[in-house]
Amino acid sequence: MPASTTVITALKFQGGVILGSDSQATDTVAEVRWTVEKAIQVKQYSLVISMSGSLGMANRVKDSIVNDEWHSNMFRKRDLVRDAIDRGFKKIYKEIADRNRPTIPLWGLSAFWAEGSPHILEHELSGDCSYHDYFHAIGSGSKTAYAIYRTLGGKNLAGLNQQKCIQVTLRILRTCIGVEPMGVGEPLVLWVVGEAGAKKLSDDQIQAELQSIDAWEERERRLFFTS
Repeated sequence: MPASTTVITALKFQGGVILGSDSQATDTVAEVRWTVEKAIQVKQYSLVISMSGSLGMANRVKDSIVNDEWHSNMFRKRDLVRDAIDRGFKKIYKEIADRNRPTIPLWGLSAFWAEGSPHILEHELSGDCSYHDYFHAIGSGSKTAYAIYRTLGGKNLAGLNQQKCIQVTLRILRTCIGVEPMGVGEPLVLWVVGEAGAKKLSDDQIQAELQSIDAWEERERRLFFTS
């Protein structure tokens, strides 16, 4: 069975962050694939967390973070939000370290609004966490995602509006997934995170945007082959 492509991305725009992911889980031993939600909103706040790696560990981290004590004043300082997310990860990281495992099979990416601005936070395979200024991608498709991101405009994309960055994110995700022969990973999932909260796009909204991307790519092909 071909390996699946996992990709989760976060892209800043004028007023927030678009967090997108595939929705494929794979058991390479049993050769089984199934659909899974890789990103969830934390309570009612402007915070979405997502993970790549061990599904069981990821679910435990999500439960730990969601069930932590949250209040709106925490979002006045981004590092208070970071510390709360970090607590959920470190519980699992410690268990892994106690087992003397050489690597941590869990990789996290969060998008949130705090201190009046959007933030992208990565929890690395090393157990460390770090902020990213414009864009970040995790998962097996992350290198391809970065290549497409740079081709489409790199950090200049942060100056675009929400709809354009939705289309950029979908194009990145779909291209990453298309590299894998079986086309695994769909349906695509997108969250918009901003000052007003976090909102998940409906399947109909995503399909409409994908049609716009088809037209965008067709315009590029025409320009290239007719110039």
